[in-house]
Amino acid sequence: MQLSSSELITEPSSVDRRLAEMNLTREGLLRVRDIALGAAAEATAYHPSFSPGMKSYMEGIAALRFEFIQLGSEWRLEKHNGMDFIRNDALEVRLGFSNVKGSVLPDVGPRARSPRGPGTERACQSNFSIDFGEEFKIPEGFEDKVATYFLMVDKDGCAEVSKPIIQAGNFADYLERLSISDGSDFNLDPTPLDDDDDLSSFDPMVTRR
Repeated sequence: MQLSSSELITEPSSVDRRLAEMNLTREGLLRVRDIALGAAAEATAYHPSFSPGMKSYMEGIAALRFEFIQLGSEWRLEKHNGMDFIRNDALEVRLGFSNVKGSVLPDVGPRARSPRGPGTERACQSNFSIDFGEEFKIPEGFEDKVATYFLMVDKDGCAEVSKPIIQAGNFADYLERLSISDGSDFNLDPTPLDDDDDLSSFDPMVTRR
């Protein structure tokens, strides 16, 4: 369990103000959460064990795009290193979706339910706004200046929009965390997301030919 460099912001007015700066809304993000977890709940015992996470991820990405890519919106569809996002060029921000596990505490960030691959790691390399030393050094010649955020959702409806650092295949630290919900407003039964066999992100492995 990692400690977060940036504590979770929970004060509603502060969160909503920051979301407005990013051209996002709490209501829209909650609709995305509900659609994603509703899709996970559709998996039955006869589906493959990774189905709840896969369904949640697929519908979470689609819902983000339906919600925020609209006529006159600054958000657009993006596929970056094989990963799916929405992107705001004016703000230099992209937003993805991730299933997470573990209690979301003010000083402890969530963990991804499935390993993050090199596509996610590369997308988050531009998040290094402070010096983390050689271990987190940005590769020479790296040109992507877009900050990468994720809408992170756990099976009980807790959700946050956060700007992570990736290390060893998971979220290792955070530079910004905004609480969208503590889950108390979520009315569905907990979704069948198990700790194992959860394919919640299609993160391609890039190899040389």
